[in-house]
Formats: sequence, C-alpha cells, structure tokens
Amino acid sequence: MTKKYLPDNLDEWDICEPNGEYDMRDDIFDYKNQKEFDALGYDQRRNNIMNHFFQEGVTKVRSFTEYRTHTGRTLAKRLNDEQPELIIDAGCGFNYFGTNVKNCIGIDFVDYKPTHDLRGPDIIMDVTKANTVFAPNCADYIICVGPFNFGPESHLLPLLESFKYLLKPTGRIVGHLRPGQIDDPIKSLYRGYYHMPWTLDLAGELFTENGFNIEWIGEEATDLTWLPDTRLQEHLAAWEQVNVSVSGPPSSAAIDKNLNTKTLERHDIIANIKNEIHRRHQDPLYDSNRPNYIRSRIAIELTLKKKKN
Repeated sequence: MTKKYLPDNLDEWDICEPNGEYDMRDDIFDYKNQKEFDALGYDQRRNNIMNHFFQEGVTKVRSFTEYRTHTGRTLAKRLNDEQPELIIDAGCGFNYFGTNVKNCIGIDFVDYKPTHDLRGPDIIMDVTKANTVFAPNCADYIICVGPFNFGPESHLLPLLESFKYLLKPTGRIVGHLRPGQIDDPIKSLYRGYYHMPWTLDLAGELFTENGFNIEWIGEEATDLTWLPDTRLQEHLAAWEQVNVSVSGPPSSAAIDKNLNTKTLERHDIIANIKNEIHRRHQDPLYDSNRPNYIRSRIAIELTLKKKKN
C-alpha cells in the first residue's frame, strides 16, 4: 500500500474539481443571488458555519483528527517531543490535540461534546476574539485545521490578525487548506458560507501578502490504514449517514491523478473505506488500485515575517 497522497508535480495541485464533499443540501439558507450572499457580514457567516457543524452527521466525521497524515498523530508526537510552552488549537473540534498534547489549549465556537476519549473544546469562543483571553505573543504553535477554509478573503484577515497577535516572534502555524472547487460560488448561495478555493498560488499570495512566510507546504490526507477496525467501521457509518442525511456526493478533492485514474475527479469516500475493510479481511473484492486514503488536503506551515526596522 502506497503512503503517497499527492502528486510530485505541484502544478496538478491547482486543479479544481467540479463537485466535492461539501455539497451538502441541509445547509440551505435561501440566499436568492450572489449580491445578497456577498452582503453577509462576518457574524452571519460565522453563525451559518456554526449551524453547519451542529448537524449531527457533519459533526461525527470530525472525531478522526488523529488519522490525518500531517496534522494528526505525527504532529502530536512532534509537539510532545518539542514540549513548547503553549500551543493553541484554533477550531479544535473535539480537541484531539488538547487531549493528547501537553500545554495545548483547544478553542472552538462550537461546543463539541466529549467523545472517544476526546474532551471537547477548552474554551468556547471565536478565536478572532483571542486578545480578550490571551496575552500577546504567547503561543509557540497555532494549529489551524478548518478555519483557513472559510472565506471569503476579507473574512480570513481577522483570523490572520488574531494569529499575529498570539504568535511569539519564533512561533509557527501548522494547518491545512482544502483545494478549491469550481462550483463553490454557486453552492455557497444555499450553504450560506464560503469555502476558500485554495490553490498553491492563492496560498502563496494571501499568506505572504499578509505578513507570513510559508516555511513548508505538502501533502495531507486521512490514512485509512491507520484506523483500528472499530474506528474504521465507525468512519464508514458516519460517512454513510452524511451521504443519506445531506445528499452530498461522497467525494474528496482529487489531487492525486497518478494513483487511481478511475477517480480522476474525486475520491469516493465510502467506497475507499469499504475497500480498506476488504483488504483487512483478504476479501477478493479488494481493489489494489483504489487509494488507501480520503479527504486530500494541502498541509502548510507558516511563520511570521520579521518586521522591518
């Protein structure tokens, strides 16, 4: 089983897919046109995102942080080895890092209840208000898996300003970016919030123009081979429920075009999970050409640019 998740050719990372896993029909806020949608203020977009994540089917799939290849268990081990003084997980979900990493505080504006030995957020708040709780330049690391994906760009700027406030001059942000989708502007009208259509070029422009250096950029996915049998079955049940309850296509951003030509435009989440179950059971239905991962992402690490004298 290959452990390669994204292609070597970085140009292929800028390809947007027509549809994806966020095509969820329960997120209907009834905006009639693009102008009305664009007029939404920051608070309304935030509330729409909260409503999205309060959906039970959506929430279930957020307890699998450990199995992400860059911002999962490997990051937890790295942080525990380094033992920084303070880590802030912005948009922590069920708070995998706060539960498993020393000196990590998880923040989320959704009050996720404890599950699978994960304790839920330590602080319920919008991280853009972090200056009301934390001292400036206090964090060695900020983990940002999720918040970077909600735009538009003007709505990301308060988040970046908050991170500038929180980070030590030597601090680092570790996060991931969901590759963009062509139909996002159309789907945003009924979702009521905006997913950033990330590409490598957009990441390079937005972060560097707003005070950050890109120290590393690479691959990210949920590696199905890492999940214990019980968790793999739970993951399958969660995604099957999402597929039923919100009628969204069971797909992920397809940025590995070399592994499986049969899924050029998207990974089939449910079929890939079932295929991993077949592998473990040595079932003849197992397809060795199908990817052993789901939900490909672009992982990124950022540091603050030095201020000019």
